[in-house]
Amino acid sequence: KCAVLAFILSNKVGACERQIKNTVYAALYHDIGRTCHANGKSHGQCGAERMKTLFLPSKDWDMDIVCRAIALHDMSQCMDADMVLAVVREADCLDYMRLGFGVYDASRLAMVEGREMLRFALELNIALYMFPSFNRYFSEEE
Repeated sequence: KCAVLAFILSNKVGACERQIKNTVYAALYHDIGRTCHANGKSHGQCGAERMKTLFLPSKDWDMDIVCRAIALHDMSQCMDADMVLAVVREADCLDYMRLGFGVYDASRLAMVEGREMLRFALELNIALYMFPSFNRYFSEEE
């Protein structure tokens, strides 16, 4: 869901094709470090390290940009103008506000485009909760 939200958000903010790809990859794997954070490292930092060991660089996306967004997406004190990181954070926040887990607080969203997508994000989460097979429409080719 986070990758779908990031794709839509990056289009709304006018990202180029390369930025969109970087954003989607970062959003898709942003929590890859959730199971291994330790020794004072955040799950984002562990995820970036894991990403570098599991994936080879690709001509389709930028490993350094994707890993930076993964590493910093969970550090609220690190604010900068990096579009990929900003969109991944926003998509993660939208995804976090799902049924029974997050707080429905639009003030947590930093981007106007994210606040405009709040209803869509909640409806997407409801649809996936009620109809788990709905997710296949995002992941399978026709």
